[in-house]
Amino acid sequence: AYEIAACLVGSEMCIRGREVLDLMPGRVINLHTSYLPYNRGSSPNFFSFLENTPKGVTIHLMSAGLDEGDILCQRELHFDEEKETFASTYEALLQEIEKLFRENWQQIREGSIIPVKQAGPVTYHRMKDLDAIRGKVDFDWNMKIGDFKRAYEKAMRKDENS
Repeated sequence: AYEIAACLVGSEMCIRGREVLDLMPGRVINLHTSYLPYNRGSSPNFFSFLENTPKGVTIHLMSAGLDEGDILCQRELHFDEEKETFASTYEALLQEIEKLFRENWQQIREGSIIPVKQAGPVTYHRMKDLDAIRGKVDFDWNMKIGDFKRAYEKAMRKDENS
């Protein structure tokens, strides 16, 4: 008989089930494109720039709460907002999470990494948060991040003065 080493999840759109978590305790692992505990939930790359929180990738154990599981490993990344777009940074995050996974898979599989509880400030977003912003300012994933942030700040000042 075969034993499943781990169940890997790589999408925030995944439907999580308590049954899977119970069936494979400590072996359901999420590859998340944020530096947890910042930017749990939807569109973590986007909100890390909008809110000036750390950017990075995290491999964590899944728990009943969305993106709340203990951290196995993570890596912080830095980007130039005047040169990068949301699309280019997302691609860099995907490449980095794959690299981090490859570097740590053997230890994850063996269970030799000691999980660390998430600590520090928590931010969380839903898709409707991004939709609300899109309703106030033009947005495209290929925009330079600095250009978007300036347009967003201008739109927010206009709202305040209305």
